[in-house]
Amino acid sequence: MKKLLTAKEINDFKVNGAVFLRKKVDTNWIEKLKRGIAKDIKSPSPRFKSHTTKKNIPAYLEDYWTWDLVPEFKDFVFNSPVSQIASELMS
Repeated sequence: MKKLLTAKEINDFKVNGAVFLRKKVDTNWIEKLKRGIAKDIKSPSPRFKSHTTKKNIPAYLEDYWTWDLVPEFKDFVFNSPVSQIASELMS
């Protein structure tokens, strides 16, 4: 399996506890997640909460533990490169 991260990115993560990764996830995955978010907003789980207190501002919404309820989220979890990225970061 081809490595997705450079040695520098992995080292930066080990040294700093975080690393900014550019262009590691294809935009098709981002678009799929956007569709999943729209579905979740339209039909939220019982754990959904809106933290937005004022009208006419962007919403701050929370709905956790939905990765297995929204097909786009589940596909992202199991088929996107994020699991390989996490594996490489954690060695």
